[in-house]
Amino acid sequence: NRITMNGPVSSGRPPDFSHVCLGEKGTEKWVQYMEPHATKLLDVLWRTKSTCSTWGICIVCKAEYPGNVSSHITGRNHLKQLHGRLDYRHPRNPAELESYTQYWEMEPGKAPKRYYSFNHVLGSQGFVDSVPDEQLGCLTPASGVSQAAALPATGGYNNRPPASPTLSATSRSAVGSVSGLDLGAQLTYMQAMNSKEAWRTFMEAPAKMLEAVLYQACGQAAWNSTCKVCSDAEMARGAEDHLRSQK
Repeated sequence: NRITMNGPVSSGRPPDFSHVCLGEKGTEKWVQYMEPHATKLLDVLWRTKSTCSTWGICIVCKAEYPGNVSSHITGRNHLKQLHGRLDYRHPRNPAELESYTQYWEMEPGKAPKRYYSFNHVLGSQGFVDSVPDEQLGCLTPASGVSQAAALPATGGYNNRPPASPTLSATSRSAVGSVSGLDLGAQLTYMQAMNSKEAWRTFMEAPAKMLEAVLYQACGQAAWNSTCKVCSDAEMARGAEDHLRSQK
């Protein structure tokens, strides 16, 4: 199945990711590939969310979109942030690729379906009837109320949107068996410490749960939480990002 501009993320043959420019200094291929996709997204948001004061927060950059969504998505900084989120490798399966899909709730009566989706890796997009449970944290509501209003005004990468207590099926299973921390890969903590990727997999579920609990309990103050392991350094990017990082 070929992934098209208007279609959902496909579970068929792996797509061509060469436009993501991993290992390249220039961004020409990224701009050439993504510009028509990003322009279409801006056109849809302009027509269907005309009364909103914001387009919401970019799930890649963790910062509020500027007025021109297209220029943001095709920009060098956005691509740099995407490389970091991808851990400098291509998505390995449809589920991982889908995790880079952002959703917007449409204003009533202005769109054929309730939601609009956009995948930040492929640019695939379209109107959809529902949002997967694990992606509810990537949903911008129809009200257009900026999530950035609830964030510390540090700007840039540190503007992380509120954590969603909704976890993926894998994460829910993991959190449900805290005693063993069954993360699907059946890793022990000693095995997890052998590589960055193993550690990120091992810590995914507990880190997500901690971030959700901190935000529910502390609100904005959650972003000032400190890490005892790192000599009380602030977890400015959120508990999930901090605990899964190589540092």
